Amino acid sequence: MALDLEKVVLGFMGLLIVGGIGVTIWQRNEADELKQRMATSERQLVEIGRRYVELTTLKTEIDRDLILKGELRPLPYFENQMRKNGIKAGDLTIAPGNTEQLAGYKDTVWELRSTNRNRNFGRREIANFLLFVENEANTLKVSRLTLDHSSARDAGPDDWSPRIWVTQREATGL
Repeated sequence: MALDLEKVVLGFMGLLIVGGIGVTIWQRNEADELKQRMATSERQLVEIGRRYVELTTLKTEIDRDLILKGELRPLPYFENQMRKNGIKAGDLTIAPGNTEQLAGYKDTVWELRSTNRNRNFGRREIANFLLFVENEANTLKVSRLTLDHSSARDAGPDDWSPRIWVTQREATGL
């Protein structure tokens, strides 16, 4: 009987050892699978972070764009930009041009032209104005610019009469 008890205890210990080895192998497989899932999760988390930054940047741009938010139309926007840059209302005329409807968006071209023959525009003044027009409105882009030498009597070598086309792009059918 003592021999049978020893065999039973040894058999039970053998079963525990085999069971422990099986559990260890199973845990290793689970750990390997979790490592693989973790690498995928890390990539997904990085992508979520990148998209979050992209979306918050776009939201910030939309929040500061008065035209895109619908709080200001292009004509008053151009007038505001002219005032900010020291351009008087009569120095440039603003006229909406043709509107072109394309798949998913509509383009309206605005023409700004110098009408005061006695007004000279320096290149820096023109550049600052164009920079402000594009920088503060995401839907407006300078699409064409011509500079004719100013015909004013006191015109210097760097005095110009600008003609500017600004394209407003609006999404349609969203």
